[in-house]
Amino acid sequence: MANTNEIVHAYMAAWNEKDEGKRRQLLEKAWADDGRYTDPMSDAAGREALVALISQFHKQMPGAGILPTSGIDEHHGRLRFAWKMTSPDGSTGMEGIDIGRLSEDGRLQSIVGFFRLHLQERHRFRKLLRGEVVVEGLDGVRMYWTYQDPVRKEVDNFDSGDDPTTNSLGGPVT
Repeated sequence: MANTNEIVHAYMAAWNEKDEGKRRQLLEKAWADDGRYTDPMSDAAGREALVALISQFHKQMPGAGILPTSGIDEHHGRLRFAWKMTSPDGSTGMEGIDIGRLSEDGRLQSIVGFFRLHLQERHRFRKLLRGEVVVEGLDGVRMYWTYQDPVRKEVDNFDSGDDPTTNSLGGPVT
């Protein structure tokens, strides 16, 4: 059985692996068959659903990568670690933290991810969140995204509506 550090690094490598066969091998090492991944935009139950979610990530964000930004804290079968998503040019587009639980065999049983967008990348992600995220089986669902701008001390709310200048609260998108 691999140690937790190896498990988490295989999991993160799976997010960076473009070849689905290699990605599947990494997740077989790192992810329980019935593991569950949840973040503000996704909920994937089972390894196959996670394989598909990562494939969608690569389609929506070509050239993006996920890199660790902290060590792995672990106790009592629970863990956490921080990461960043880099754009193809190497800039940081998003930072986050994942909270996880290990299965009895030491693989990841669940990950709950939390993240925030970096302001210099907000226009790129605004386009992604407005028009390029597809939720299968949920036709007509509007997607909302909120982040706080630490410079202006204001909250921006985006949605997938037709007007790119107005947020979901009816205010201007700046």
